[in-house]
Amino acid sequence: MSSLGKFSVGILGLGQMGGSLAGALKARDRNLRINGFDIRKPLVKAALKTGIIENASGHELDLIESSEILILALPISIIIEMLDKYHRHLLRKILVIDFGSIRAPIQKTVAKFHLNNHVGIHPVCGTASRGCEAWNANLFEKAPCFVFAGQKGKYKPYILAKRLIKTIGGKMEEIDFIEHDAGFALTSGLPHIIAYSLLKLLRDSGISHRSLQGPSFASATRVASSDPEIVSQFLFHNRKFLIKQITGFEKQLKHFKALVATGDLQVLIEAIENYGKAT
Repeated sequence: MSSLGKFSVGILGLGQMGGSLAGALKARDRNLRINGFDIRKPLVKAALKTGIIENASGHELDLIESSEILILALPISIIIEMLDKYHRHLLRKILVIDFGSIRAPIQKTVAKFHLNNHVGIHPVCGTASRGCEAWNANLFEKAPCFVFAGQKGKYKPYILAKRLIKTIGGKMEEIDFIEHDAGFALTSGLPHIIAYSLLKLLRDSGISHRSLQGPSFASATRVASSDPEIVSQFLFHNRKFLIKQITGFEKQLKHFKALVATGDLQVLIEAIENYGKAT
C-alpha cells in the first residue's frame, strides 16, 4: 500500500497528466481516496465511471478545501492563477504539487507567497492524445520526474512528493529551474516549432502525393498533433530561452544551406557525419 494512503488527495485538472496520475495512484493503492475537479464535464464523468476518482467536487475551491494533498495538473497560466488566487488556502495544505513543464514563472509565484509546502514536479512523458483516451496508468513508469522544492531533506512536503513519484514509478531527478527551462527550450520547444514549420511548408509547397510523406516526415511532425493550448502555454512561458534557441537553429540552417551550395559531396558527407554524432 502507498504511504500516501492516509491522506485525502485532490487532483485539479483531469487531462492526460491528471487523469493518468489518478489512474497510476489507484492502480497501486485501491484504498487511496482521490477527489477530482475539471471544468470539462465529460472528463469528470469518465473519471468517476472508471473509478480513478471517488468524488467530483463542484468547484475548484471545494476540491482545495477538502484535500490534504493537492495536485495542480493544469496549463501553466492556470497553475499560476491558482497559486495567486488561493495562496491563503494552499498554505494550509500538507502538500501542494504542480505539474508545470516550465518552471521559472511558477517558482516566482511560489516564492512571492512563501508557499513552503509546495513542490513542483515536471514528469517528462506524455503523448499527443487528448481527453480520457490519453489516460494511461503506466504513463509515468520510468519517466524522469524533475523536482523543484524550496526545502528538502527531511521536510515533510518534500518527503511526500518523493513518495508520490516512487508510487507512480517515476525516476526522480533534481535540477536548477533556470537550467531546466533553458534545456527544455531546445529539447521540446524548438522541435514543436520545427514540426509546425514543416507542416506549413508542406501545405505551401503544393505537394499533394501522400506517399511522399515518408517515415522521416512523420517522425519529424508527430508532436504537431499535440494539444494546441498546452503547447502554446509552454512556448509562451519559455519565450526568452526559446527565442535564443530559434536564433541558434537559424544559424545552423544557414550553415547547412552553405554546405549544400558548395556542390562538394565529400564536404557534405563529413559535415553530416559530424552533425550526426550523439552527444
